[in-house]
Amino acid sequence: MTGPILETRGLSAGYGKKKAVQGIDLRLAHGETLLVLGHNGAGKTTLMRAIFGLLKPMSGEVFYDGHAITGRIPARNVAEGIAFVPQGHGIFPSLTVRDNLELGGFVDADTAKKKKRIEEIYGMFPILRDRAGQIAGTFSGGQKQMLAIGMALMHGPRVLILDEPSIGLAPNLVGRVMESIAEIKARFDASVIVVEQNIKYSLPIADRVMVLKTGGVIYEGDPAPLNDHARLVELF
Repeated sequence: MTGPILETRGLSAGYGKKKAVQGIDLRLAHGETLLVLGHNGAGKTTLMRAIFGLLKPMSGEVFYDGHAITGRIPARNVAEGIAFVPQGHGIFPSLTVRDNLELGGFVDADTAKKKKRIEEIYGMFPILRDRAGQIAGTFSGGQKQMLAIGMALMHGPRVLILDEPSIGLAPNLVGRVMESIAEIKARFDASVIVVEQNIKYSLPIADRVMVLKTGGVIYEGDPAPLNDHARLVELF
């Protein structure tokens, strides 16, 4: 039996002396979409930053494909197949859509492969093709989110971490972004962690759910029980 592609064991992280998450055991299976739910302040973003290397863990370990990567710099994680799309998109607003995508693939020197990947991203987000020459800063919030996801996919990640991709988006665009996450597994063969507060739109795309509250895990398992309103009230 193969192990998880990404795993944390007893991971604690925070800011200064204050722990925002404590003793987290997270497992992401190959080809899985893991949904991490929780209100503001639950520790979701802190956990993802510690996994990706943007924040040094206070204790515990992070493993990628069976190898310890605790505290490893983000650039190396990117080069080895982990992508992180933060809140607020992380695009280059003064550059065109095409230039943003090209920069997203900076770790790959294979020009033909980058060109093929851009076409794959255009296939998933046709509006990016239609507006390839447009300055990215003029895009709407939903379009920027699509571009940010496209940039993250440019280097062919095996693990994609999306931190609240629905934040600030109109409901129709939230639905489209969530649909695109479901497409990523099929098109790019990536395992995905989606950090969200928007339960309505994110729950249907999840294979498994982890719920955080005040820095700890209060539920982990099948998404189905969370369709029950009473269960959600109990958890949140």
